[in-house]
Formats: sequence, C-alpha cells, structure tokens
Amino acid sequence: MKPCSARIERWRLRLMPYQFKLIYRPDKDEANPADYLSRHPPAKPTRDNEGERYIRYIANTSVPNALSLDEVRKATSLDEQLKNVMSAIMTGRWNDKTVSAFKSVTDELSVFDGIILRQNRIVIPTSLQMQVIRLAHASHQGIVKTKQLIREKVWFSWDRPAGRAAPPTRCNRRRGHALSLAIAIATSDTSIHSNKKRPFGYPAHQREKKKKKKKKKKKKKKKKKKKKKKKKKKKKKKKKKKKKRVGNREEEGERADE
Repeated sequence: MKPCSARIERWRLRLMPYQFKLIYRPDKDEANPADYLSRHPPAKPTRDNEGERYIRYIANTSVPNALSLDEVRKATSLDEQLKNVMSAIMTGRWNDKTVSAFKSVTDELSVFDGIILRQNRIVIPTSLQMQVIRLAHASHQGIVKTKQLIREKVWFSWDRPAGRAAPPTRCNRRRGHALSLAIAIATSDTSIHSNKKRPFGYPAHQREKKKKKKKKKKKKKKKKKKKKKKKKKKKKKKKKKKKKRVGNREEEGERADE
C-alpha cells in the first residue's frame, strides 16, 4: 500500500472506529471530476481489510529498524501501566491512577494486535523507552532533530526525571554526557519539576499557553514594582514638603521673637 499524507492518515485512523457506508450518487451531466474514482474502481477492491492493512503499514514503518513489533508487543504485555491503559481503552473506564498520564489523549488511543497506538504513533513501553532514545540518538543528528525524530515515530508517557537519563554508552564515554543531555532536552517540555505527570510530546499549543501565562505574570510583577516605586517617591516628596513647612514655621517664629 502506498503511503499517503499525514492528514489523510489521521482522518483514516479517526474514522476507523465508526461503521458507515459510502453511497454513490450519479451525476447526470457527469460534470463532477470527483466521480472518476467511483466510475473507475480498482480491479481488486480491498475495502474489507483496508483498515487492517493500513494499521499494519503504520506499525511496520513507525518502529525503528533495530526494534521489532514482537519486542514491542511482548514488552507491552509485561508493562503493568500499559495493561491498565489497554483495559481502559477497551472498557472506557479511566479511573485508575496509573493511567492518569494518558487521560489527556484518550480520544487518540487505540489497540491493534496487542500494541497501543496514539493516532499513527506506537506507544512504547517503559522497558523499551531508553532503547528507542538510543536508536534515535545513534544517528547523531543533534538534540532538536533527535527529539523531532522520536516524536514523529513513537510516543510514550515520560514520568522519570531527566537527570536519570541513561546508563553510560560509547557516546557518553567519548563525548561526556551527550546522550543524557539529549534526553534531558527531549523531555524539557514535560512537567519534570512538578508533581503532575504529563505525556511525552506535550502539545505545542499548551506550551504556548504556558509561555503567555508566564509573560502575563512577569508584566504584572513589573507593574506592581512600578506602583511601589511611585508610592515610595510620593511618600518621600510628602516628607520633604513637611520638613520644609516645619522649617519655615520655625524661621517665622524666630523672626517674630526678634
């Protein structure tokens, strides 16, 4: 099956859970160019297994070459958190605390052949997360491109601190802590310093909201500082005026005595 654009992939995956029929309405004048697809169908239509084939295509192309689907499937079956996530997807009950990191993306999750998908990306179990990061970092494309590569292909909920990045590798020994640095930056837009756990690849629009809030807070602080400074200046001016008045009165009293 030929790969299609990312937008069509997203729409296909979103429409897969729904059962619907495509109805052809003939155009008398045959002026609609979109009718060509229905008037000239393929020789061997494969509508029955089209969704399954498409999911298999995503699964085969999303996982790095050094990591097989069987490994992901086995690791998923042994991962307690992903087990709970899988049951939550099937039942629709997200009350368990262990799946709280996935609540924000419940509408985008699905299960296929023992593997959890988020839209067109495979959800990687905890035991394989470091292996995926090592594979992505092996090409030495830099921190930004490595992070981008991971986000395009896979997805996982990053709950550990960035400081505990990875055991020493060849890259670490030769270049200091390059891998640790790459992982730390790759996870920099998750809530490492807060108690709330947020998924890896935190949405960009939410990061922008945070930035805007921070800017607003800074502006408010600046305004408060300015107001305080103005108040201090006013108080100083009032004190000076009072001193002048008192001094003038004393001078007038001395003159009157003379």
